[in-house]
Amino acid sequence: MPEWLVEALRGAAKPADGAFSWDSFDKPRGLAAVPEVIRGPSGTGPGDRHDVLVRYACSLRARDVPLPEAERLFRLVWRRCEQPPVCKTPLPWADAKAKLADCYQRYTPDYHRPDPAPVAGGGGGGGGPTPRTPAETPPPRAPASPRRGRAPAGGGPGAGPGGGGPFSPPPPATGAGSG
Repeated sequence: MPEWLVEALRGAAKPADGAFSWDSFDKPRGLAAVPEVIRGPSGTGPGDRHDVLVRYACSLRARDVPLPEAERLFRLVWRRCEQPPVCKTPLPWADAKAKLADCYQRYTPDYHRPDPAPVAGGGGGGGGPTPRTPAETPPPRAPASPRRGRAPAGGGPGAGPGGGGPFSPPPPATGAGSG
């Protein structure tokens, strides 16, 4: 086997001098990105099992790995999880497999986290793909004001300081004889 291939499979070290390398753009992916030992909950902290397993399950889903193959790969990762007596609580395979099933049910293969910034023109934010089924469709957003997100003219609700909007301070107190 060529030496360059052996080094690539081993994940050879990157140049320490910061020199440009196409390899500098590569991050570990797949099983290479998963720690050799995934810490479980202990007396010193909650551990990393849930986070690492869910991230890996979501990465399999994002790459559209068929579920039977994903289960085989996911089991390899689950075997890296600490179990008692090293940590406090066990993580049975059935519980880990449920995390994988949840990710496959919850997300589409092309899913990515939506951009929280609103889209120009009042599109309501987003940036991710349109959900595929009605069950995945989020509820519509209520308008911020009667004029589609703009403050009403003349100091009505949502007009700013003293205008009575949801983020406005209450109006200053007036004398006892007003009314």
